[in-house]
Amino acid sequence: VNSGDDNINAEMCVYCAYSFPAVVLLLGKDGWKKPNGETGPLKECFFLLINGTNGDVVPLPVKRCLASSLHTVAHILGSSMISESDFLKVFEEQFLRDEDETVRLNVIRNLASFLSLLPGNVRKSYLPIIHEIVMGDAVLGASKRRSVTNPAI
Repeated sequence: VNSGDDNINAEMCVYCAYSFPAVVLLLGKDGWKKPNGETGPLKECFFLLINGTNGDVVPLPVKRCLASSLHTVAHILGSSMISESDFLKVFEEQFLRDEDETVRLNVIRNLASFLSLLPGNVRKSYLPIIHEIVMGDAVLGASKRRSVTNPAI
């Protein structure tokens, strides 16, 4: 999005991030990855939203929206699509380890739903990170840890 006004650009990116799961539901798997294996427009859009363009800083509301709906997008796309390394890399590096505690909390609230789609060996690889969430402050601060772990107890 490039309107020439940084504020309008940021606002449009927030609208895109908020609506992203609905667009994925509408266009489906073929919008993410074409039948011939090429990257689809939805995947391109997702990575533009999460990484920004031309070194722009990604607005925090965009990251928060995408973190909140990542599990929904994952369920729509299915296990085979989200098991790809680039999707999992974004999940871990851009969301689980984000500097903003709200981004981390938004993705962690739906962590079980997201991880349920992954093959067992990949799911096991996230056990150390889940341990960090429950036992340490590295991924999630102590103040939020109790709110996340209470439903699991």
